[in-house]
Amino acid sequence: MFVACFTVRDYAISNDEGVQHHYGELIIAYYQSGFRLRDVFTFENLYLYGGLFDVIAIWLGHVVALDIYDVRHVLCAMTGVAGVAVSGATARSIAGPRAGFIATVALTLCGAWYGAMFNHTKDIPFAAAMAGATLFLLRLSRQLPSPRIFDAVVFGCLAGAALGLRSYGLLLFVYLGLAIVIYLPWAESGRARLALPADPC
Repeated sequence: MFVACFTVRDYAISNDEGVQHHYGELIIAYYQSGFRLRDVFTFENLYLYGGLFDVIAIWLGHVVALDIYDVRHVLCAMTGVAGVAVSGATARSIAGPRAGFIATVALTLCGAWYGAMFNHTKDIPFAAAMAGATLFLLRLSRQLPSPRIFDAVVFGCLAGAALGLRSYGLLLFVYLGLAIVIYLPWAESGRARLALPADPC
């Protein structure tokens, strides 16, 4: 986190950040116009993608006294650091503390991740949201049939964030369905065992 803070200004504007920023402006204009300004649906091919990050960055740009691209880079770096944290937590949840430590170190030292987490403002936030949602999906699957409301809400928020960036976020609901399907046979066999009469011997 500290290294990211000190190096965030060393990264230039990527070739598609201007386009992404304008896409965010068009999304905001669409809602502010009461759905009348529909330029957002004809701008490049970006209507195929979500603009959650771009909208949040524009909103923060009105609040924070920084250049809008510095805001985007800081926000993207924060999601990148969060992605490292939740990836480590997911590995820990699956295979223990050592796996969590290895996953955290490996992703931190991965140049493709660290280098991209300052200005790849769609891929990094999407990956972080997917990793976070996966962590809470694991927790939910272990709590079936009565998951904690907090875990369900956080999973829903992170899944929504992933969908707000890429349509691949729909995969999370496929995984959720698989978790429920996997749970059902165990639940049925457990109920069947409880229903068996006691052995007279």
